[in-house]
Parts: sequence; structure tokens; C-alpha cells
Amino acid sequence: MAATPDATLPAIDLSRAKASYIKDLAAMTAAGERNFSRFPRLSDEDIIARLARIKGVGAWTARMFFSLGRLDVLPAADLGVRRGIQ
Repeated sequence: MAATPDATLPAIDLSRAKASYIKDLAAMTAAGERNFSRFPRLSDEDIIARLARIKGVGAWTARMFFSLGRLDVLPAADLGVRRGIQ
């Protein structure tokens, strides 16, 4: 992602801001500044807090990202998920 030309990103419906956040996170991860391998050993709250400190990642995004790695986590506060279940 970090090497993807900016001009190609609108074709996949990424705003300039979102593309910037994703590219920054990709570069930080590649540089070893973000280590997601520790997440299985951390509490839910700690993972969400760590993710929410990343520019462009809010609490909602942190919970959605985090729920992908934990089978027992349901983003119950997400209105789309709640409506889908109903």
C-alpha cells in the first residue's frame, strides 16, 4: 500500500485523507513502528486504545479492525451491524 501511486487510489473509492492515513499506517508498520503481533496478548481495551492513537483511526475503526482478530467480539454499537441482525 505504501508504494501504491496516489493517482490510483480514487479508483478504489479512497478519499485523499483516507489514502493518506492508510499509507502512513502501512509505512509505520513496514518500518516496525507498529507491531500488531502483540495484540493477542493484550486486553480488548488496550488494543482499542493503541489503535485509536493512530492518526485517522477513531474508536469505531479500532473496534472494527480489532473485531476481525477475535471471534468472540461483535461490534454491537455499530448501527449497520445491529440493523443487519434485526
